[in-house]
Amino acid sequence: MKKITLIFILALLFSGCTVNNNHAEINVPQVNIDNNSLNQILINSGVLNNNIYSADNHIAEIEAAQGIKFEIPNDYEIALDAEYSIKNLVTTTYRIKILRQIDKKFTDEDIEPWGDIDITSRMPKNPLIVAIVKDGNITNLFVINSFSVLGGSKGWGDYDKKKISKAIELKDLNNDGIFEILIYTFKGYTADFENGMATIYFNIKNKKFVPTDKIFSTTWKRAYEIVNINKIYYVIEAEPGSGSCRVCQTPYMVRINQFLGNAYFDIGSVGVEEEYEMGHDAINDALPRIKKKVLSDDVFPL
Repeated sequence: MKKITLIFILALLFSGCTVNNNHAEINVPQVNIDNNSLNQILINSGVLNNNIYSADNHIAEIEAAQGIKFEIPNDYEIALDAEYSIKNLVTTTYRIKILRQIDKKFTDEDIEPWGDIDITSRMPKNPLIVAIVKDGNITNLFVINSFSVLGGSKGWGDYDKKKISKAIELKDLNNDGIFEILIYTFKGYTADFENGMATIYFNIKNKKFVPTDKIFSTTWKRAYEIVNINKIYYVIEAEPGSGSCRVCQTPYMVRINQFLGNAYFDIGSVGVEEEYEMGHDAINDALPRIKKKVLSDDVFPL
């Protein structure tokens, strides 16, 4: 009886094996992976292994996601959902869905010795995802590589919902009847912060959404502001001089950017004689001269 049982067990063990070069190889059952699922596409593209603090490109498109059914990826949630349409030009209505990583549960390792939670520990690891959806399918999928939190957030998921609702804005930057999508973001550092603005525009000729290659940002020293001058929007940037410390009075260069169809162009700059600690003060100093020159169609630089 024992001999029969042993033979039966051996038969079971080797029934799933093949012999190759005198070595037994176990045939592992194949798992069917849906390479067309949004979650798998994000895995294949390496998005979920991104480091927001060392991203090479600020915003990128994942073209492999075009045309697939929209679904919420693993470990993500819909933070914002807005409608996008263009009257008299495009009859289709799109949905803009901004996805962010779900809140993490903090552990003792996230708490500094003095009792505070390290702000970098409160930042999600995975970047923000922007899905443009039409009739339930994705037309465009963008990844904001260098940011994982929307503006209005406090750390990871502790945010003011009234503020975060303003993290997306539809604004006709150059008065051509087509609204650009502005997405406001946030990133925390141990001793600083960064508020960003990413821009996605609609190419009316190709009927396709396209990201710009520039993200404007505000830190303790740097700053940007959107200013409307004669129905045209300009993005004014304040850049501190090199080698300036975070809390020092610093000379600034103020740059004027205009969105012209498919990109932001640097159309001029203003030197600020007064030294300031923060960039917004430098912008306020230069703004009257900027408005005067723009309204008079004068030539930059000022």
